Amino acid sequence: GARNGGYVDASFSNKRSFCEKWNATCVLSDMTRVDGDDGGVNPFIAKWQLINRTLHETHADWIMWLDCEAAFTNLDIDWRYHLNGHLDNSKALLASRDKNGVNLGVLLMSKSRGISFVSTFQEWLRAKEDDQAALKEMLKNRPAIQRDIFLVPLEKINSYIDNPDGHKWKPNEWIVHQVWCQNAQKCASHFLLILKDVA
Repeated sequence: GARNGGYVDASFSNKRSFCEKWNATCVLSDMTRVDGDDGGVNPFIAKWQLINRTLHETHADWIMWLDCEAAFTNLDIDWRYHLNGHLDNSKALLASRDKNGVNLGVLLMSKSRGISFVSTFQEWLRAKEDDQAALKEMLKNRPAIQRDIFLVPLEKINSYIDNPDGHKWKPNEWIVHQVWCQNAQKCASHFLLILKDVA
């Protein structure tokens, strides 16, 4: 919806800037559908296939995912200090929660526990239209999986633009996320304006 007028290019450029500054490996994909037996699967399945593949291929202890609608707004924040005490290798998923539940637009997955978690989660995802609905269903039916999830305050990794359901983004916070866009043109212009100011 909001992905026009250089939206994807700006988002990718922003993520490349973060990776270059912090000497991180970036895996960028504009894939919204992937081929499957039925001729295609939804973008949420594509997302988790990419997360799964990256977990299997990486040598890093953790990987980070940002949806296209999320970007870094303070490249000077050292993620190692910012997330100090939060990256618990006994957990699979680090995410944040808003009024609607766990938000999966910005997340971190541990390699040690994430591979097993993603394998289980993908089974639930096939029956739902989006990943957050699938996670709710999985936790409802298998509440013990909650112990594999570490939740941080939204403002730590996932501040929102123009959305009353979560923490409102402020300049100099680490990450901004355009959640629940109701006006594509307004969302795109606001997102691009914010990214234009990122050094």
